[in-house]
Amino acid sequence: MVELTYQKGSVDGIIGVVQRRNPIVGTEIVGNITPAPQSIDHSSSSSSSSGNQVGRKGDGTGLCGTLTALCTLDGSIKLLKDENKQWELQVDHSIFSLHCLDTTGCGGDEIVGCAWDGMTYIVDQKRNVVKFNFGENVCAFSAGKYGCEGRDVPCLVYTTFHGQIFIYRNVTLPSIPSTNMLQSLKTNDFPVEVRQKWDSFTDVQKRTHIRDCLYAPHSQS
Repeated sequence: MVELTYQKGSVDGIIGVVQRRNPIVGTEIVGNITPAPQSIDHSSSSSSSSGNQVGRKGDGTGLCGTLTALCTLDGSIKLLKDENKQWELQVDHSIFSLHCLDTTGCGGDEIVGCAWDGMTYIVDQKRNVVKFNFGENVCAFSAGKYGCEGRDVPCLVYTTFHGQIFIYRNVTLPSIPSTNMLQSLKTNDFPVEVRQKWDSFTDVQKRTHIRDCLYAPHSQS
């Protein structure tokens, strides 16, 4: 069990970590996680200046509380709001490095973790997961904004045991959770003419187009 000591008003929020029961299991902590816009608590109707603090970039504080993530080498990833656990995710890899980074452009940070074998996890604040394998064993990992061509973009940095450093720049995802094509067609993400044409299709035509998109994307149907 991990006990967190929290001090209100501190920059990082986390003062110390006391490892109990199993001192062998290492713990990695990342604080100042910027809350996702949809996770902000709007229950307070106060119009005071404190409301301006909600969701400030790099602050992780405000009406929604302080968000902190931690991981252990036994494959556990946790998200805490103040000192209360919001959720826990158990994975099959030993996560040794943890960072926060906005990869979707939503304004809130995702949690990015890397295992020794290169398996990388990107977890949003609702516990939706995207994972991929770097392909090599990793001795060091970092994630953050890297200045390139006049702007800062999300980057993942891997260091291998062979002394090589790999920088993957402009790592962006349209969405962490899987999307429904039919629901997406009902939104404004598609041009009006596309949605109008889709609405004119029969059910058989819709099934045919969905099948072609999934299994034969290069067919001319």
